[in-house]
Amino acid sequence: MTPMTFSIVPIRWFVRLSIAGLVSLSVCMGASGCRHSAASVTNDFDSDTDMTGSADSDSQAEQADIPKDSETGGSDVEPKPTADEWPTFNECYPEKDVAIHDADALDRLKPYPCVNGNLLIDGLDVASLDLPNLRWVGTDLSISECSRIKNLSGLTALEQIGQQLDIHRNPSLQSLDGLASLSAVHQIFVEENPSLTDLSALQGISTAWSVSVNNNDALQNLSGLENLITLDWSLGVNRNAMLNNISALENLQSVGNQVFITSNPMLKRCDVCELKNRLSVKQIFEATENMPDGCSANCDLNISGQSCIMGEIVVEDATDRESIAPYTCIEGSLRITADSSANINLPNLKSVSGNLLIVGNDSPSPTSLTTLTGLGALESVGGTLYIQNTALLSDLSALTSLTSVGALNIAGNASLTSLSDLSWLTTVSSLWITDNPVLSNPGLDSLSSLTGDFAIYSNPALPQCDVYKLSERLGGNRRWTCIQNNSADTCESFCPSYPME
Repeated sequence: MTPMTFSIVPIRWFVRLSIAGLVSLSVCMGASGCRHSAASVTNDFDSDTDMTGSADSDSQAEQADIPKDSETGGSDVEPKPTADEWPTFNECYPEKDVAIHDADALDRLKPYPCVNGNLLIDGLDVASLDLPNLRWVGTDLSISECSRIKNLSGLTALEQIGQQLDIHRNPSLQSLDGLASLSAVHQIFVEENPSLTDLSALQGISTAWSVSVNNNDALQNLSGLENLITLDWSLGVNRNAMLNNISALENLQSVGNQVFITSNPMLKRCDVCELKNRLSVKQIFEATENMPDGCSANCDLNISGQSCIMGEIVVEDATDRESIAPYTCIEGSLRITADSSANINLPNLKSVSGNLLIVGNDSPSPTSLTTLTGLGALESVGGTLYIQNTALLSDLSALTSLTSVGALNIAGNASLTSLSDLSWLTTVSSLWITDNPVLSNPGLDSLSSLTGDFAIYSNPALPQCDVYKLSERLGGNRRWTCIQNNSADTCESFCPSYPME
């Protein structure tokens, strides 16, 4: 798919993944005459580094942004090398995707050692998931709304899941016993299981793309995650009413992008902050709304003499601005609503380790942002600088101290005429300039290197040949180029499909 503008709203978001076209065993009578039904598997999600995604404005990030593998380059878990004792694809259930909604369907799957695609077990009224031969699932395994199961003892042979393990909304589930043989899975979601008290069956997992444990009301600790060492993308532990101990994460060494451990009222803030100080986390670590115990809600830090605040900071009014005005750095992300004030007024802020988002709602108002002078001290943005949907912002001249950004996304700014004020910028990973109706000068005269995306399109006042000149100056070592629908001139459009890695 060709990505469009990244529409930024408060970056506390989640999305729901869907498994489509699952085959209902209760209505499938073999390869011919099968009736397919769609079923959805829901999982919370939070991300902001993918410049092609979108954000949800109302919900807190239950886990860090978790993009699809096709968008991030993440690799699925591959089945073990074929051996005499390891089932081949031909031995799997004959339909790729399988949906189980009744006991008869469960019985039909029982003899098979594998499912090539997705396995959805939903609304099943049985006491046990009796699948003693199942050793691997090629894509996703989802177990949801099974009212009677207390554990997963029927899955003792399960060793590998290609992508997601999703266990959610099982009211009687007390433990994950039965998953002790599971040693390889890409993403784990354990959510909304009100009776769940025990994760110990997950001890075989040492590395994954992401783990999310959310809204499990009876869960008191994370025992079972002691062997977890590396998460390539994210960790989410949120809204677990009785959770009071996260010591099981003592061996976790690194999280590739972000951590959200929030709204666990029995969990001490200092325990979460200790984890933060020990972990290597690339961008965001949020620890808000846990038990007050002397540590600040955002785990304030002191880095190289600077006064820093940690977390996902949202500035929507004067009170928000005043609360962070004393800080010189943000270890995390900062989102500023461009319609809350004509001046941002953060005179001490020098660095944002994650993304900086300055966003409006397209329509001018008496409080619409007109200048960025309140960010005059800002020197660096570790992630992406987003300036989007501002109504009255006409230039970026106030960013005179800014010398380093990870990537740049300028989109939907009704009054912005030029990017010449960004003459300091020499290197970015990706550049997105889209849908700015009066932008006529691409600027960026010092930009000399780009390794990710080059996307400049739908700027009707910007000469397309000027865009080509900029593209040629930067060379061809990049992931994707899209130049189209700018001001008509002698240069043609060029915009192939976005690469699916």
